[in-house]
Amino acid sequence: MNSVDYNPKFDQILMSAHNFNEVWIIDHSTTTEEAASHYGGIYNHGGDLLYRWGNPHAYDCGTAANEKLYFQHQVTWIKPGLPGAGHILVFSNGNNRPGGPYSTADEFVPDVNNNTGEYELLPDGTYGPFDLTWQYHIPIEYYSSIWSGVQRMINGNTLICSGTIGTFIEVTQDKQIVWTFVNPYPPNQYNSVYRTEYIPPPPPPPPPPVSNLECNGNLSWSNIKPGATVHGSFQVMNMGDNSSLLNWTVNNTMTWGTWTFSHTSGSNLTPEMGPVTINVHVVIPKEKNMMFQGNLSVQNKNNASDVVTIPVTLTTTASASYSIPFQSFWQRIFERFPHAFPILRHFMGYE
Repeated sequence: MNSVDYNPKFDQILMSAHNFNEVWIIDHSTTTEEAASHYGGIYNHGGDLLYRWGNPHAYDCGTAANEKLYFQHQVTWIKPGLPGAGHILVFSNGNNRPGGPYSTADEFVPDVNNNTGEYELLPDGTYGPFDLTWQYHIPIEYYSSIWSGVQRMINGNTLICSGTIGTFIEVTQDKQIVWTFVNPYPPNQYNSVYRTEYIPPPPPPPPPPVSNLECNGNLSWSNIKPGATVHGSFQVMNMGDNSSLLNWTVNNTMTWGTWTFSHTSGSNLTPEMGPVTINVHVVIPKEKNMMFQGNLSVQNKNNASDVVTIPVTLTTTASASYSIPFQSFWQRIFERFPHAFPILRHFMGYE
């Protein structure tokens, strides 16, 4: 034997019996005692072969003309999820091949019941198939009389190791070479490789949870005394996928008033955390009977197109009709006592 493989679906073992130029399959489920008999195990064949293929002449059911394999290595089932899953791949080295030695990568489909894992024995005492599903004639310069291997790749190509010359080639299903590599160790001599193993790339990470920006509230003030300070608020929320993280920022394009925000940005806001309240303070212009308007925007830092606009409107009134002497009197009082009469000071527009 020079290779074994396991099929968990059928609980079977696949072996390469290279001196027989055959592949064999046996029942893995048997006990030691059952394996020493012809009964027991899932398939009730004990230690008998469930399937053999490649050279019926080895058990007197054919001639040398029926031989398919020649001193083969690395017999494997093509794994689930790969092109050709369930088929068998084998590197047939080519020793004693009629017409001269050359190596091939062979793929065939055993006659198996995919529900039960049982193989059909033909009336002539052999197992199918008669023909290969796919075969690649390895260029003669890559011939390898011993060792070597073959493996299906995730992209559907086949990786071939020509062991005696330490050369690896990747071929497509239509038998085009797309990659070649020569083992450089040790350099210039003895660079043979028993076999290679293709390790598929890890699956891509799942996409991050999607955040979705939403805002509640608006900013609207009316009949405000010129020069006064107004207050308002709005809320920022992440209404996206669970555990998503929202990074947000406030963009203020207002050209009027003096604006102050309790927060101008935030990070790592999850839906579970609920809304964040943004308090706004605006010192409005000292212009009378005016309407000021515009928009604030809140933007998702991780998605420039995820933007919420908050409309802003504000109107001012005419100044209260105080007589000049009255206003002058209180102006002098306020200047002399800067901390006195805060309510009146506010009402008359001196702060």
